[in-house]
Amino acid sequence: MHPKSAYIKALIVQSDLKYLDEKLRDQNKDPFEALRLLRYMFVVLENFSKLISETNQLCRNNEKLTENKRAIRKDLNHVVYLRNKVGGHIDEGVLNSVINEEPIIFSSDITPEVECSLASLRVLDMALNNYTDENGKPLIFGHDIDLVYPPDNAEFFDWMENIVMNAMNITAGILLHLNSQIRRVKSNEDLMKQYVEVGLGKFKA
Repeated sequence: MHPKSAYIKALIVQSDLKYLDEKLRDQNKDPFEALRLLRYMFVVLENFSKLISETNQLCRNNEKLTENKRAIRKDLNHVVYLRNKVGGHIDEGVLNSVINEEPIIFSSDITPEVECSLASLRVLDMALNNYTDENGKPLIFGHDIDLVYPPDNAEFFDWMENIVMNAMNITAGILLHLNSQIRRVKSNEDLMKQYVEVGLGKFKA
């Protein structure tokens, strides 16, 4: 990838990460919004994951950046798993777990708003709790999660915030490294010359 193309992509990814970080830092962390935030996070972190792969060659001499990229891979793998379960599509196994453990969703007294919110919440709970090692221990938190329970809710949002913060720091490092490889246009005259070449179809970055 051309350093300038990578730089533009990193700018966009960093902007999305900052927006997500602001949402996650909201003090009124509504557990019923967790799945919606996580789905947005999937999109942002997928672009981030591709960015760190695409800039491996460009940043290969930056040992600290390379080390930080490796360190975040485990969390990105967890995010990929969740994306496959409740992101691009909602896994039938997760849905079956929900209907077997949350019969109140089908109560005749439940309102449509609560019905949808509770269903979304429990889909995420089940996806997290069904993601286990060979001994049945949940892989991300080491225990079952109930997002309505305040300590579990805080632990989940802290996990998301930590991933986003680390991704922001890595993206900032990528931007700094790429910027050192880019020759900036230093005068309006040179800039106008480049735009003339663009108009003639002769400009090459």
